[in-house]
Amino acid sequence: MTARDAKTNAVTEALQGIRQIKFSAIESQWQKIIITTRDRELKEQWRVFAWAIFLTFCWFSMPILLGAAGGGLHAWLNAGISAAVAFTALAVFSKLEWSLSVVPTVITELMDARVSIKRIQKHLDSPEKQQNTVPGKSVAFRHASITWPSDEKNEEGFVLRDINLDFPKGELR
Repeated sequence: MTARDAKTNAVTEALQGIRQIKFSAIESQWQKIIITTRDRELKEQWRVFAWAIFLTFCWFSMPILLGAAGGGLHAWLNAGISAAVAFTALAVFSKLEWSLSVVPTVITELMDARVSIKRIQKHLDSPEKQQNTVPGKSVAFRHASITWPSDEKNEEGFVLRDINLDFPKGELR
């Protein structure tokens, strides 16, 4: 989940700043960041998949292994096992099968719940967002120059020079 969050954050940040990324021509840097986080996510997904296979194996094999271990231990301790004990044990183990099959699922759900609780607590413990705006009488540009890049090497591109703009308070809506 952490790797997935890192990748999602990188992609979200890139999408929100796509104009700036294109304007600055840093697509390759962002591509490396996104691919690195995606590779990390895929490695973590592979690890989760391997654990899921192991838990599925435990789920399917546990009733057989439990019956074999229980019957074998009884036979070893009592120098044999009668048919009545063997069939009774198999009946009891078949009743326990569903209860034992739920254990891997419960473990997985508890791990997911633990991660989610930590995330929620981290969010609740984070400081409140501070205001970054400073009230003023207006938004103004004095002797500003605005340029656009050009594809040609020697040309400066389109430039607006000595721009003076004044937007009164409450008029930029």
